[in-house]
Amino acid sequence: MSNENGSPVKITCFSDLLCIWAYIAQARIDELQHQFGGRIEVNFLFVPLFGDTQKRIAEGWADRGGFSAFNRHVLEVAQEFAHIEVHPDLWLKNVPASSASAHLMLKAVELATQDSALLYRTIWAFRQAFFRDCRNISEQQVQYEILQQLGIARTAVEAMIQNGRAYALLCRDLEARERHRIHGSPTFVLNEGRQKLYGNLGYRVLEANVQELLEGKLVGQASWC
Repeated sequence: MSNENGSPVKITCFSDLLCIWAYIAQARIDELQHQFGGRIEVNFLFVPLFGDTQKRIAEGWADRGGFSAFNRHVLEVAQEFAHIEVHPDLWLKNVPASSASAHLMLKAVELATQDSALLYRTIWAFRQAFFRDCRNISEQQVQYEILQQLGIARTAVEAMIQNGRAYALLCRDLEARERHRIHGSPTFVLNEGRQKLYGNLGYRVLEANVQELLEGKLVGQASWC
C-alpha cells in the first residue's frame, strides 16, 4: 500500500475491553492520532478473549488462585505504567461475566452515532469505568449510565440492538478476527493485513511502522520493524 494518493494509513485495532494490555495501549493510540492526525485512520474491532470470565479466570487460573491471583497479576502489571489507574479491588468486586455485552453496546454506539471520535471516547470511558472505577461494564444499566454521561441518546443505541444491526456488526469483528488470525489483545493490523503488531508494544514500534507506510516504503512487502 502506497500513500502517494494522500489517503490515510488504515490501522485496525483488535482488543478486548477487559484486557489490561489494551487499556495500557490506548495512550499509544492517542499519541499516534496526535502525531499523525488525518494521515491515519484507526478502526476498532473487538475480540471476546474475556467472553466467559468464569472459564478464563476462575477455571483457567484455578491452580494459581483464580480471581484473587488474577487481581494480583493485573495490579503488578499496572504498577509499571504510570499513565493508567487500576482499582485495588479489580476482578474481586463487580466482576463482569463477559466482555461481549460491552462490545455489543459499543457496536450499537458506532452505528447510532456514526462518529469515530465519539466512539473512541466511549471506548475509553468503558475501560476507565472498569479498570479505574471497578464497575461491572457487562451490565446494561452501567453501560447506559456511561452513555448518558457522554451525551449519547439511549433510544438510538437501543434501536441498533433491537433491530439486530449491532449483532451483525459484532459478527463482522469476529469474522475479521478469523481472517487475520488474531490471537491476542491488543493486535494492530496494518498494510492491508500484511503487518500484525501484537501485545505490549512500545509507542516507537507503532510509530515506525506507520511512518514507513506513509513514506510508501512497504509496498507489497512485510515490515522489518
